[in-house]
Parts: sequence; C-alpha cells; structure tokens
Amino acid sequence: MIHSRYERILEKSRPFVISYEKNIEQFNLNPLNLIMVEPLDCLRSESTHMFDLLVKLDHFTFGDQGMASEKWVFLDCGAIPGAIFGLSVEAKELPPEYRLGVDDGQVPISFYIGIPTYMDKGWFGHNLSSLNRSLPSEHRFNGLGVLTKALAMSCFGVKAFYGATQWNSSAIHIHSQLADMELLSGYTPNHTYPNSFVYRSQYSDEKMLRALDGKRRLAERADLYHPSGNENANLELHGKILNGERFILCGRPELRGGKMFHPMKRLRC
Repeated sequence: MIHSRYERILEKSRPFVISYEKNIEQFNLNPLNLIMVEPLDCLRSESTHMFDLLVKLDHFTFGDQGMASEKWVFLDCGAIPGAIFGLSVEAKELPPEYRLGVDDGQVPISFYIGIPTYMDKGWFGHNLSSLNRSLPSEHRFNGLGVLTKALAMSCFGVKAFYGATQWNSSAIHIHSQLADMELLSGYTPNHTYPNSFVYRSQYSDEKMLRALDGKRRLAERADLYHPSGNENANLELHGKILNGERFILCGRPELRGGKMFHPMKRLRC
C-alpha cells in the first residue's frame, strides 16, 4: 500500500507521457499498477499545448539557477530519444499566479525527463521539475517529487539508472529515497556546476513501491558521513573514485550540528 499523501496526489492529478509514438509502444502505461497514463506523441500538434507548458514550468522552477532548457532541448534531447513523464491538475487547483498563464484545463505540476543510454541499456535522468518548491504551503502536493520519479521509472521500464545532481540539491532526498546511489564522480569538472556528482542506481517496481510506503529511507550501517557543502572534501572523494575506490550514498541526507551530511558505504572491490 502506498501512503495516503501519494494517494491524494493521484486522486487530483492526471499523468501523461510525451514521446515519439514508437517509443510509447514500449512503455508501461499503468505504472506500478496505480494509475493510467495519457500518451502524447511529441510530433503531433495535440501535444503542443502541454509541451509548451512544460517549458514554462522548467523556466519557472530553474530559471533563477541558470539551468532552464530551451524548447528544442525538450524535443531533441528528451521526447524524441527518451520521454517526458508528468503529472497535471486542473488549473483551479492552483493559485492564479502558478497556472503558467492559463485559466482552465490541465496545468503540469511536475515532470521527469529520461534518456536511454548505451551503458547497461540504462536511462539517464535529465531533469526533475515540480511546482512544489514555489507553491505556498497550503497548496503544496506533499511527496510530489518522489511520486513523479517513481511513476516515471516504472512507465519507462528503467532498471539501470544514471543521474547527475548538485551536492546541495534538495532532490538528493528524492533520489536516495528510491534506491542506493553509487557514485561515479564526487566532483564533475565538465558540469556547469562542477560541485556536482554523477551516480548510478538499480531500480525496480518493488523498490519504487517501497519508496512510496511513507517511511523515510534512512541509512543502515553507514561507513562514513560525507559533508555535502565541502568542495575540498568532494575533490578528495573524486580522486578516490578515479583511483578505483567505490562508494554509495545509502540513505537520505542527515542534518548534524547544523550541517548536511550524506551517509555512505564503501563497496569492497
């Protein structure tokens, strides 16, 4: 059973997936056996209105960080090779200033972009975006990020997953709720924000459902607690990874003494 906060979101929202029709044929349109997904072909005009709203949502949530994507990126790097999974609600469920310029109909409140990769026949997560970061507390959809990514992974059929995120990102709470994250880098010099890390996780529908049970996924028997905001510590960690040492983030970040730390385990090579 999933937690009631996720059930409330599913009751109010309408899931959709935007991709090329030949990709959609391979997707699970009843992810986690929880809800049916509306497929939208990115090459048909019927998807244009929602596509444009997703671009607006991306600029609304990431524009202040300088990480918003242009419309062509959504198509060329997301919808054609991979997919965009999202949740939308009726405009009346949102305050007027958060309706992305529309007064009625469906408005996206979250989306996740996944792109297939050569390695492991896996997927790379390009972007997780939601309105929750900006919405007033009384209008927030608690658990929206975790639910969106869990449903997207089931819809796409993801088993091996890769992602990149910043050490100070609140999204780590979402990613680490779903599964352990093996670090492929501790510092990423070719990222716009090099104080980021690249990771790999193993997913399954069983793991996604466990992540939605309402229990906070805490670390068990961590070997160390890594300081998230210390760039020198991240550079040192990166050097160890390049020299063959292996580490996994094994639980959600923890606040200790006013600072955020990431529980880690060393993998025996």
